[in-house]
Amino acid sequence: MKNKLKLLPKDLLFKTNHLDHADWNYKPFLGFIQRKRFQLVLALLGNNNFDQILEIGYGSGIFMPILSKHCNKLYGIDIHPFNAKVNKILLDYGIVTNLFQGSVSQMPFTNESFDLIVSVSAFEFVEDKKNTCLEILRVLRKDGIFIIVTPRESALLDLALKILTKQEAKKDYGDTRQQIVPIIKEYFSISHRKVFPSLILSLFAHIYRPYVLTPRKQENC
Repeated sequence: MKNKLKLLPKDLLFKTNHLDHADWNYKPFLGFIQRKRFQLVLALLGNNNFDQILEIGYGSGIFMPILSKHCNKLYGIDIHPFNAKVNKILLDYGIVTNLFQGSVSQMPFTNESFDLIVSVSAFEFVEDKKNTCLEILRVLRKDGIFIIVTPRESALLDLALKILTKQEAKKDYGDTRQQIVPIIKEYFSISHRKVFPSLILSLFAHIYRPYVLTPRKQENC
């Protein structure tokens, strides 16, 4: 089934950099929150199929088995140098990918290459967010969509993260979490949005906010 969450198995993951915490998806409690990001993307994707999908910040490829079920060709770009290693792991797992090393603010793709671009908890680590938005617009087809999952700043979440992992969220994120939504709204229009968690888990309200974004139409001068 397309909408079933089947991530790359834990034993096939490896740490691509100090910010890559794909193994957290398999930890108690923390794993529930981590996997929820991907479940929300799946809810936005539905049963739709795309020609070419690009994942920004694919890491060790944890989400690619799912994305591969929604497209004819799957691409990924990340700044780490392990694209060949991840590609082989995925190929041995039965997933054909086209992975590139590079900056998302200067991608090696032709104009209008993709009808779907996905970024899960990666955009907050991009330094030049405005130029990155312009670059995404360049490689995204005119009728294409951009799905982004990004965390909202939360003192409660940061405290829980420190207790569970001994990681300091401020050290990784700085103040970038507050910047993302205003910047992307300059370049994209929000067509759909899902928020996690629901009111049932109000303690962690608005941790992750996935958006389906369509290019904002330029007004004639």
